[in-house]
Amino acid sequence: MAQINWFSAETWQLPRPVWAIVIATFAAIAVTITTAPKAPVAAGVFAAAPLLVLLFWQHRLLPRPLAPAIVAACLCWLFAAVSVLWSADIFWSAKALALSGLIIVAIHLAQRTYPSMPTLWLEHMTRTVLVAFIIFLIYGLIEETFNHQFKRVLFWPFQAIQFKDGALAIDWQHVTYVRVRRTNWNMTNTSFLLWPALLVAYCHFAQHTMRWFVPVAIAATIATVLQSHHETAMIALLCGVVFYGLAHIWLRPTIIVAAAAWFLAIALVVPISHYGLHNKLHLAPWVPFTLQHRLVMWGYTADRVIERPVLGVGAGSTHPLDAARESEWKTIDNTPFQLRTGAHPHNSFLQVWYEFGAIGALLFLALGWTTLWTVAQRPRREAVLMTACFINVLVMSTASFGLFELWYASTIALLPMLFALANAYQQRLGIDQ
Repeated sequence: MAQINWFSAETWQLPRPVWAIVIATFAAIAVTITTAPKAPVAAGVFAAAPLLVLLFWQHRLLPRPLAPAIVAACLCWLFAAVSVLWSADIFWSAKALALSGLIIVAIHLAQRTYPSMPTLWLEHMTRTVLVAFIIFLIYGLIEETFNHQFKRVLFWPFQAIQFKDGALAIDWQHVTYVRVRRTNWNMTNTSFLLWPALLVAYCHFAQHTMRWFVPVAIAATIATVLQSHHETAMIALLCGVVFYGLAHIWLRPTIIVAAAAWFLAIALVVPISHYGLHNKLHLAPWVPFTLQHRLVMWGYTADRVIERPVLGVGAGSTHPLDAARESEWKTIDNTPFQLRTGAHPHNSFLQVWYEFGAIGALLFLALGWTTLWTVAQRPRREAVLMTACFINVLVMSTASFGLFELWYASTIALLPMLFALANAYQQRLGIDQ
């Protein structure tokens, strides 16, 4: 187990390549947790910096076969590429293909990079991930507990100080506005990164330390997310925690349940969405307002799926088709909710059906099951945390974000990179998992 004296001068006397990796890693984790819209940049830096440093310092990139999940992802990408032939807009299809293609390549290269890195590099990169996560988890908890006071102080001058008629004007009564929508995204990223961060912690903390660190980290994450305004993030995180507990006791059965949940999410999303709209669930007084809106959106999208059930409308076509139907947007049942898909239907599984039809849904099913098969082959501790992370992402994807939403896809891509990093370092140390 790696030990460290934080106050020793030797601890900070690092070679230049290590400092480059440390800075890039810390920045990537910080940005991902605190500024979710910039997650694409963070994930790119996290993937590219170690690889570039490795090659620049003339280390060899060890060969590695494509992981089964990467193969499944490539098959999904190939079908998405073929769907361009019938997509609504080449530009949006190209964006979707570029995003998904870059993610697949980045994950594969990251999985090759980490086993190729010297042990010292792995030590400091994993340590930086852990330190950054702890710092910004505490920051997020304080921000949510005290109503974003750090942000209000930091951004007050930019909103309160203005130039009017060539003179400087200061509105001393101004109260800084914090956009809930953006802070909600941070809750998603914080809950996702919890699981690989716990695996990284096992690399650096002794077993007796982990006995209190794990529950404290989980409790702090729950406290942070539950104080936010993101109901889906709350439910998704709590589901992840439940599966974490179940996997500790019955790992294989829990993975099987996760596989069943993935199947049901794909198989039932269209009929359930159709049922919800046509049985007026969006008018039920006990349904929260945001869910009422989603029920209308999901039901309308499900009706469009039925029009092209086999091949779908093509990769990335949801946004342009929605814009093309603007003249047809109508509200329903005296509500403010319009019958439209939106730029995306806030359900990745429904978007798979809409854009790729039954063939795409089957490929997406194979991707999820292949991922879980890979999880089942991992050492027990890693498999437990990966199962919890898988469920966290699954639940979040059923009710919040789009399949090709850049920041969301980038955050999800960061997760296998972090797990691969922790695994590479644990294997190098020979830690019993």
